[in-house]
Amino acid sequence: MDVSNGEVKWSFPGQNLGVAAFSPDGRQIAVTRNPWLSGSSFHKEIIELRSTATGTVIRTLQTEGNSESSAGLTLVAFSAEGKRLAAAPYAIERIDKAGNISHEHFVKIWDVTTGSDLLTLENQNHN
Repeated sequence: MDVSNGEVKWSFPGQNLGVAAFSPDGRQIAVTRNPWLSGSSFHKEIIELRSTATGTVIRTLQTEGNSESSAGLTLVAFSAEGKRLAAAPYAIERIDKAGNISHEHFVKIWDVTTGSDLLTLENQNHN
């Protein structure tokens, strides 16, 4: 939206939007797409990096998880210089054959310019 006159410049297609974050310079917005919000049985999450000026998708990032019990991405944040993007927590609930439940939490970090997956931090909690 153009704040000077209230004109809508572009809008997000679809209804499966999750969380969003603006880059420090305001030129990009990172938006999570949650497939289960649109009734899909496929649970991989997508992060779209879009131009705030045009709404054009600059790059698409994808999580590695595909669990049906995925809790999804609940936070995305750019680094202070805008070169990296972090997404967290990406939690997967697993039940082993004995009925034990474990929760695996992931924080993923990408290079915004190349889309390269730089780092995955993992923590596993057993309940």
